Amino acid sequence: MAKVLAVEALTLATTRQGVPVELVRGLDLSVRAGAVTALVGASGCGKSLTCLGLQDSLPPGVTRLAGRVSIDGEPKSGPELRGRQVATVMQNPRSAFNPVLTMRAHAVETMRAVGRHGRDDEARILAAFEEVGLEEPERIQQLYPFQMSGGMQQRVMIALALLSEAPFLIADEPTTDLDLVLQARVLTLIGRLVTTHGLGVLLVTHDMGVVAHSADEVAVMEAGQIVERGGVRDIFSSPPACGDPGPSGGAHGTLSRGAGRMSLIAIEGVGKTYRAGSLLGRGAAKTVLRDIDLMIAPGECVGLLGRSGCGKSTLARLMLGVERPDAGRVLFRGQDVTRLDKSGRRDFRAAVQLVFQDSIGAVDPRHSIARTLSEPLRHLTGLGKDAMAARVVELLALVGLDRQDAGKLPGQMSGGQLQRVCIARALAPRPELIVLDEAVSNLDLVLQLQILDLLSALRRQFGTAFLFITHDLRLTRRLCDRVLVMDEGRIVEEGKVFSVLQHPASRLLAAAMLPARPPNTPVDARPI
Repeated sequence: MAKVLAVEALTLATTRQGVPVELVRGLDLSVRAGAVTALVGASGCGKSLTCLGLQDSLPPGVTRLAGRVSIDGEPKSGPELRGRQVATVMQNPRSAFNPVLTMRAHAVETMRAVGRHGRDDEARILAAFEEVGLEEPERIQQLYPFQMSGGMQQRVMIALALLSEAPFLIADEPTTDLDLVLQARVLTLIGRLVTTHGLGVLLVTHDMGVVAHSADEVAVMEAGQIVERGGVRDIFSSPPACGDPGPSGGAHGTLSRGAGRMSLIAIEGVGKTYRAGSLLGRGAAKTVLRDIDLMIAPGECVGLLGRSGCGKSTLARLMLGVERPDAGRVLFRGQDVTRLDKSGRRDFRAAVQLVFQDSIGAVDPRHSIARTLSEPLRHLTGLGKDAMAARVVELLALVGLDRQDAGKLPGQMSGGQLQRVCIARALAPRPELIVLDEAVSNLDLVLQLQILDLLSALRRQFGTAFLFITHDLRLTRRLCDRVLVMDEGRIVEEGKVFSVLQHPASRLLAAAMLPARPPNTPVDARPI
């Protein structure tokens, strides 16, 4: 079995205005069988590009100027590596699956692509699904991607990697989109596969908690270069090159404005039930929200915590007027949002904005960033052309992007940069309330801090209110005034950010938080 995957002197470049620009410079990296090597760095530093470059799967406009990839000293080309020697688990499983193929079809396609197809396919597929913890594998293999949660999709991605029988696995931010409970389970699963199958894993992440939990070795990347490397305990015992540790501690600058005033938005006794379609008519009903009561005052930040599938995003859609509740009311400044006239609906859309979790799916890939930010200005404000152009530059600066980014397409930006564009778009019409649905989960820890500090500044400056939907208790402690915990479609606990740990659902989220440092790290080491 292969022992070491080695990358030597990898240099990747693009051309900007006729001038070559190196994106990755002279990178050396190795991954040992039976161990996890974490590749850590801020968004845009070149982590994902490195993974694509070592497999010769670079996007258009990017070329490999130099570099050698080998396994146990034998040079390998991209086609020799992809799938056969190196399997990949994507950050966003939703975009990695073909929506018209079942999970079984994906599995068969994977095995055929790498020459592992045979008579025992059915047994191998069921065994792989069972090994990654998918209950009822016979049923799971018949499902389509849209019928599965993000956690289930990610487990299928890992099962496909097992079916390829590749000795090495690239896991590119594999838990970023998952709640803390699912994150811990997926990381534990990867660790078990390293032990049982001897996999060598390159774990790409910006979360130092993930590194502390899972990594044996760490390489820290900055501006296209490896700036630090070593064993995980050594890295955590010295000042990290990748920046500040990340969100912790209490909310700062909390506001009391809005106390005693009319609510900005109120949800009263809201319920929502979906019915599955069938050939014989209406199918089984599934109630996803039950008797929800929620109030947000002007300038207040309310955190909404809960595991994936508990109803958080459904509640957000009802609050935004995208869907109608089956019971109860959603009131904006005392008016039912389902009964607003045309003028009232326009004002409501400008006043209440949403930032999606999936930044890639939230923008048109054919539109420039300037056009993306101008769209809400054109429809929801009275700004002229010159004023809109100036506002676009102002919005980019607000979220830490350059004015030159206005001319880029979404495909030319990293995931973290694109999420900042989505936040800038939400800020465009100067809303009174922004619903942030896992809006910082795809960002590295440094950018998370920057965005959370930006949101705090907006509250202080403009009195903007936020509904901050997340599964990460640490983030709510940095930003929110109070927190509500959801479980199985109900709000089961409410209170100040440090007091909502009494209900079993709250304790489960708290227990799933990853450690701040690896076991046996000296207590006087610099906290990560």
